Amino acid sequence: MAEEQQLVEDESLSKLAWGYVGVGVLWIALVLTGITFERLGLTTTLFSGVLPGEVGILRQANTEHEQKLKSLTDQNNKLSEKVDTLTRQKELADNRVEDLRARVDALQAAATPAQEDAAAPDA
Repeated sequence: MAEEQQLVEDESLSKLAWGYVGVGVLWIALVLTGITFERLGLTTTLFSGVLPGEVGILRQANTEHEQKLKSLTDQNNKLSEKVDTLTRQKELADNRVEDLRARVDALQAAATPAQEDAAAPDA
């Protein structure tokens, strides 16, 4: 009788221990599955804050890089516009210089015969 009672107690302790082990294994499997789903990006955005994973971090980094890219693109566009404006101003200045050189050449050409005429009576 004592052996039967001992077997019953051992069996109930064994069942209790295996029950805790089984529940522990199930919880560990559930947590690992959740972490795996989060890292693979298979969860919805609702759960992305609950289990921080690589996907959430990568999404934040991607958003940050997109904002930086947008600001750099805007700066590039502004600088391109400034370069275009300066190029146009340079072309206008070059045209003015050519016009002024043409006027100077015309004035020099007009002044040269007058100087020759004035120099001829003296000779």
